[in-house]
Amino acid sequence: MTVRQRIALLIAISVVIALSVGVGGLMALRQTGAQTEAIYRTSLEPIVDVTGVRALFNGTRTGLNRALLVGTVDAAKAEQADNAAAAKKIDALWASYYPNMVSSPEEKAEADRFIAAQAHARELNARLDPLMASGKRDEAVQYMLTAVGPAFTAESSAIDAIVQENVNEAAQAFAQSENIERHAFVLVVIGLVVGAAALVACGVFLARSIMRPLIQARELAASISDGELGHAIDVKGKDEVSDTLRSLVAMDTTLAGIVRKVRDNASQVNAAAKDIAAGNDELSSRTQEQASSLEETAASMEEMTASVRQNAESAAAARALADLLTSQAATTRGLAGETSDAMIRVSDASREISGIVTTMDEIAFQTNLLALNAAVEAARAGEHGRGFAVVAGEVRRLAQQSAVAAKDVKVLIASSGERVEAGAALLTRTTDALADMQAGAVKVASFVTDIATANAQQAAGIDQVNMAVTELDSVTQQNAALVEEASAASQQASELAEGLMLQVAVFRFAGEDTAPYAERPAPAGRTPTPPVLQSPSSPATVAMAASVWRDF
Repeated sequence: MTVRQRIALLIAISVVIALSVGVGGLMALRQTGAQTEAIYRTSLEPIVDVTGVRALFNGTRTGLNRALLVGTVDAAKAEQADNAAAAKKIDALWASYYPNMVSSPEEKAEADRFIAAQAHARELNARLDPLMASGKRDEAVQYMLTAVGPAFTAESSAIDAIVQENVNEAAQAFAQSENIERHAFVLVVIGLVVGAAALVACGVFLARSIMRPLIQARELAASISDGELGHAIDVKGKDEVSDTLRSLVAMDTTLAGIVRKVRDNASQVNAAAKDIAAGNDELSSRTQEQASSLEETAASMEEMTASVRQNAESAAAARALADLLTSQAATTRGLAGETSDAMIRVSDASREISGIVTTMDEIAFQTNLLALNAAVEAARAGEHGRGFAVVAGEVRRLAQQSAVAAKDVKVLIASSGERVEAGAALLTRTTDALADMQAGAVKVASFVTDIATANAQQAAGIDQVNMAVTELDSVTQQNAALVEEASAASQQASELAEGLMLQVAVFRFAGEDTAPYAERPAPAGRTPTPPVLQSPSSPATVAMAASVWRDF
């Protein structure tokens, strides 16, 4: 994973944590708002309506008691009018509350109890009004105390129970809201703590993943600057910093390979220069040996020329015989082809005769059937058909003999056809063999032609060899003069190799205390000099010596 991707991942984790905490807080706020709305809708509004009913009911009860205390008919009529108006308001408030605002079975039970108590109280109150209107105050008071009063008390108790039930529901909803708020607070705190821990862990991991390869790259660069090469570092990351470290490791490996090759090449050049010096000492003696061997080579060339001429004559004779063999093979192949065509025509004629015999066999079979039918008809005719039956029997016998003869002829013709086909196949193979023979003769002619061409090329080669022998004699004379120059060039090459090894000795590989050749002294009597500081004539001398040695 690259550094950019890691940073993007860290940002994404931060965004996810922030969104998670924010969404959790919003959900908690939404649930708290829902609980608050539920308290208002299911508890406060019903309490307002029910307390309004209770206030009107208490006002009605107070007005009734006041009218009983006054005891006049006018007070009774005024109280009845007030009761009627209050009853309408009570019904309106109750219709707003029941049943839409009832939120629990317990509250509904209390509401039903209030409805029953209200109906009973109104029924008793309706009986009280005539007593008050007729001026029967004592009876009205007595009826109020014994009947209407307890009914009003039951109605008031039901209203108080409804109010208490809504208060209990509000308290329960408030407790749930507090519980939701407490859980939301805990979840938000946990989310913040976990998010902070995750961000810190991701930051530490990101810092370590970046700093570790950076530290390794810094140490590797310092080692390379100190001349230490060949470090074995296993780079496992796939980010930009790891790629940089991997490039440094590759550079270190490449430099180590270059230095190692330079060391090896310098050592090889030194050894080669010494070998050249030793070879130059032997070059003079070999030059003398070459001069004597050139005479033997010239004599061998004369013998080779005679052999090549004789081979050319033999090749011409062999080519003539091969052409004759090719012509005879072609003639024989043509005769075999004509014979094969004749055998094929004979085979076709045998097939035609076999078809005719098959037709005769079928005619004999039909004749046999006709004779059989004639015998049946003669038997039906009785005495009159007896002679005809004898003739039919004779015809049937002749038809059977014809069928037998046709089958024998068919067998003979089939056997003859098979033999003809076998002969045709044999001729075909003979033709193929003659074709192969002709192809072989053509190849022989081609080989003979190639031999003749090779002989001509050998003759030209012999002439070139004679010229080369002459040139070799001249080169041999030149080699003797260049031996001293080659010896001097090899000595100079050896000194240059020593100087090159001392220059690369500043580098060392991992695990080495000191680089090879670092403490080797320079050759006695001379100071190692880089090749670029040599005089202009030195490289030319080295190149001339190398060219002469290569030509030799």
